[in-house]
This record gives sequence, C-alpha cells and structure tokens, in this order.
Amino acid sequence: MAIAQNKLVAKAEKEYEYLTGDEATRRWQELREKAERDEISAYDTGKSDGERIRNKKRKKVTE
Repeated sequence: MAIAQNKLVAKAEKEYEYLTGDEATRRWQELREKAERDEISAYDTGKSDGERIRNKKRKKVTE
C-alpha cells in the first residue's frame, strides 16, 4: 500500500510540475501579472487625479 501511494505521489508531483511549468516560467508570469496590475493602478490614479483637477477648475469658474 505504501509503495502504491508513493507511486501516486510521484505521479502527482510530476503532473503538477508539468502543469505549472518550471520556476523561470512561473517567475515571468508573475512579473507579467504584476506589470498589468501596475498599469491598471497607474491608469486609475491618473483618472482620479484628472477628475479632481477638473472639479477644482469647475468650482473656480462658478465662484
């Protein structure tokens, strides 16, 4: 029984490595995902800053 379980564990580990890729590939994927999140964050920050500036200008015009 223990030998059969070890074979199953070994097969599962091999399958896991196949599905997740090697370490370098995983690292590149993590970096790409981080870059995408950073880009979205920069866009959102710029948008909210622009809205804040627009609202200040509108407020000055109406005063």
